[in-house]
Amino acid sequence: MSIKQLNSAHQRCLFVCFVSLFFSLLVEFLNNSWHVRLILLLLL
Repeated sequence: MSIKQLNSAHQRCLFVCFVSLFFSLLVEFLNNSWHVRLILLLLL
């Protein structure tokens, strides 16, 4: 396995970790914040 392959695999892993973290934070935020739901209700 070359350095370039290892580097791209590492970047992909970091990207996946970042995306999953972002989505978990987003879900947490949506679950905890009543004002977001209020805004969504007002928009709908």
